[in-house]
Amino acid sequence: SSIGAAMARADGLRAGLARRVRLDALGETVTASIGVALVHRGQTTIDDALRRADLGLYRAKSSGRNRTESIDAMLPPVARAS
Repeated sequence: SSIGAAMARADGLRAGLARRVRLDALGETVTASIGVALVHRGQTTIDDALRRADLGLYRAKSSGRNRTESIDAMLPPVARAS
């Protein structure tokens, strides 16, 4: 699915960041939480997609951080198109 591909891409970016950015002097690694949303031409506004991505981001943070989440992945296909 499109959302599956978008989630995989975002998760790859998140994992790559953790591997490449290390604060060795502090013994820390930089991590990221990412919210993903799809934009369907003619069916969704950018503002709506940004709101959904923001909800995914909050879900990622509340689920333990350093995650990729999407509200779109939880919606049935009919709800995603509206």
